[in-house]
Amino acid sequence: MILKTGFLWILLAGLVYGGIHSAFASTTVKLWVTNQYCLDDPKMYRFIYVLQSFFFTLIYIFVLFLFPDQRLYLLPSPWRYLFMLIEAAALVCGILSLKQAGIWSFLGLESFKPNTSTAQTPTLMTGGFYRFVRHPLYLFSILFIWFVPLMTWNILAFDIGSTIYMFIGSIFEERKLAQDFGQVYIDYQKRVPSFLPRLIRKP
Repeated sequence: MILKTGFLWILLAGLVYGGIHSAFASTTVKLWVTNQYCLDDPKMYRFIYVLQSFFFTLIYIFVLFLFPDQRLYLLPSPWRYLFMLIEAAALVCGILSLKQAGIWSFLGLESFKPNTSTAQTPTLMTGGFYRFVRHPLYLFSILFIWFVPLMTWNILAFDIGSTIYMFIGSIFEERKLAQDFGQVYIDYQKRVPSFLPRLIRKP
C-alpha cells in the first residue's frame, strides 16, 4: 500500500529540502554569498535566506500533490474538532512567538526598517514562550502539522521529514547561539528545555 503512494519520494524530497536549507544556514555559504555579492549589511543575508527558504518550502509542499495518496484515517467527531482546536491554538501561539522574536528580524527585513542601526547588539530572547522552551516556533509548528485530523501516507511522510529537520535544525541553531552569546546561552540551555516544557521549572 505504501509503495502506491508518494511516501518514499516525499521523504526523499524532505532530505533534499533539509540539505539545501542547512547549506544556506551554514557559515561557509553565508560568507561566500556575502563576499560574492558585496553585501555591506550582514543582515541582508537573512533576507536572502528567508527568500530561498520560502521558495523551497512551497516546492516541498507542492510535492505532496504530485503523487498518488491513500488515506490512513479521518478522525470522527468530537476528536476531529479537538484536533482542529489544538491546531488553531498552535497557530496562534506560533504567531505570538514570531512576534515576540521580532517579525522584522525573523523575515530578514530589519535592514529595510527605517531608522535601524546596523550596529545593533543582538539580544537573547528568554521571556514569554522562551521561558518554557528554547524553540517555541518549532514546538508549535510540530503540533500544527501532527494534529491534522486527516492523515494520509503523503502527509505522514511530510510530517516525519519536517519534524526530523526541525530537530536537526535546532541543534545547528543552538551551536550558533552558543557561539554568539557564550556562557549566557549555555546557562539558558541548562535552565530551559528545548521542546517539552517542564512541569517544575528550574530556578
